[in-house]
Amino acid sequence: MLTEQSFSQFALSNQANVFNAEGKITLDTPEMMQALTYYRDLAANTMPGSNDIMEVKDAFMNGTAPMAIYSTYILPAVIKEGDPKNVGFVVPTEKNSAVYGMLTSLTITAGQKTEETEAAEKFVTFMEQADNIADWVMMSPGAALPVNKAVVTTATWKDNDVIKALGELPNQLIGELPNIQVFGAVGDKNFTRMGDVTGSGVVSSMVHNVTVGKADLSTTLQASQKKLDELIEQH
Repeated sequence: MLTEQSFSQFALSNQANVFNAEGKITLDTPEMMQALTYYRDLAANTMPGSNDIMEVKDAFMNGTAPMAIYSTYILPAVIKEGDPKNVGFVVPTEKNSAVYGMLTSLTITAGQKTEETEAAEKFVTFMEQADNIADWVMMSPGAALPVNKAVVTTATWKDNDVIKALGELPNQLIGELPNIQVFGAVGDKNFTRMGDVTGSGVVSSMVHNVTVGKADLSTTLQASQKKLDELIEQH
């Protein structure tokens, strides 16, 4: 899954998605081929083999790897072990800006009793107050970033040592929220079958086989397209 997430932003920046607007699998396309070719070439300049998140973090922190594809959850380690003033980030911008990201939100279940819905609404309203949501976000300062503008006006945010040490970086990262894209979201459509695709491991295996296994790109894309076509037909 992590392999799929890391690759997705490069593909989406090249306007390559797993689904098209009609819900058809579009893995074997020129755009996906270009993105996978670039990712393979990028992988040729990194540590050999497959690396998990801890190995990537350690390599970045000790200077073995000057660049890493990682979430904002590496920033607390930068504060503890490195120099936050010497850290920046880039977003893929081949045809459009695209960066992988996940949002955490409070949702209310449908179909429950009226009093349960009212209680849930009361709780969500309470949590969305600036000071309360700031306390929630700042459980992991620098790693979790707010999408509620009120958070950055609170003393909890402004006076936090981690946030102050990172300077303008948190605000710059927050500014990339409009560029978050994920596989399976096309325009105003969100294909929930993407969950089946991710669960199958086809995309992550495709990326791994090309970058680590040195498999042929065209053959791998065709085989992966076929697997996903068959998977979607089952649902």
